[in-house]
Amino acid sequence: MKSKLEKIIYFILALAALTLGLSQNLQSLLVYGAGFLFAVIIVKLIYRKLRPAGENWLRGLILTILFLSGFFGSMAAVSALPIKLFLGFFGAVILFLGQIYPTKTLLEILILLTAFLVSLSVWAWNFFFSPSWWVILLVTFGVFYLLFWQEGLKLTAGQAEVRVFPLIASLILVEVAWAILFLPLYFLTEALVSLVVFYAIFEFSKVYFMGGLTKKQVLFHSIIIGIVLGLGLVSSAWQPLR
Repeated sequence: MKSKLEKIIYFILALAALTLGLSQNLQSLLVYGAGFLFAVIIVKLIYRKLRPAGENWLRGLILTILFLSGFFGSMAAVSALPIKLFLGFFGAVILFLGQIYPTKTLLEILILLTAFLVSLSVWAWNFFFSPSWWVILLVTFGVFYLLFWQEGLKLTAGQAEVRVFPLIASLILVEVAWAILFLPLYFLTEALVSLVVFYAIFEFSKVYFMGGLTKKQVLFHSIIIGIVLGLGLVSSAWQPLR
């Protein structure tokens, strides 16, 4: 359980993230967002010195950095106020609760939300600035490798499997990103596709390594994933082909 001082500190950090994220000035958002991210890293490093050595601080630090990077990138990319407000408030609440009450469920929600926010940031970057294809694939591999590494640390499998799992899973997301580059979709839908594939691997691998994966579970999750993906693609605005 976190102390009252720690709760106040994380509440201030979450509130500051929300305030910066709702900024309408793109340049200020990026500059102050980068400064805020640096400040959070410093706080985490100081916190590491004050806590027992056995706490997995590196895992929490990496997840927080990925989350905030995706959060500020997404808030900069989204212009629709309702979506921006939803992402801002929901992201700030999950960030606060995930730091104060790091239960298994909240951490999984935080990882899934991080995957979506980072995907949204990457695909918005691709939409607005059109970097080289290999840059997108390299960033995709790096980000999802770290996210699957987060999940791999919790698996009960052997060390070899835990090391190989993030590599194979992130390479699958790279293949998905390669396919998305050829689709005339907007970045919000592209992020949804990446999230759906990430969720499928995340959920199936978690249950499989725990020894509880059944045909009914595969069928159930496959139907849900198919419905979400289908609705996302059908309702999405498609870019005109050149």
